[in-house]
Amino acid sequence: MSCLAVGRPSPPQALVDAGRNRYDGVMRVAVFSTRSYDREFLEPAFASSPHQVTFFTPRLTGETLPLAAGFEAVCVFVQDVLDRTVLTALAAGGT
Repeated sequence: MSCLAVGRPSPPQALVDAGRNRYDGVMRVAVFSTRSYDREFLEPAFASSPHQVTFFTPRLTGETLPLAAGFEAVCVFVQDVLDRTVLTALAAGGT
């Protein structure tokens, strides 16, 4: 599992344009390729965190990329696709 936030020191323009210029210490995190055994361990780990986590069963690919919209970070596993197209789109969208 890897968690990443591809971004810049200042709020990405896509977030500013969407009115989500909030760096209040709380990140919305999208966890892809989630299985029940992953949730079993990740939910308690995030419970003591200020971050808001959303679990997705599908793996992250170019086709499922829209699910990451609005999230400041994504958490991925080995079966997810993090090619140039996906990473560029994540960064452009403020993730």
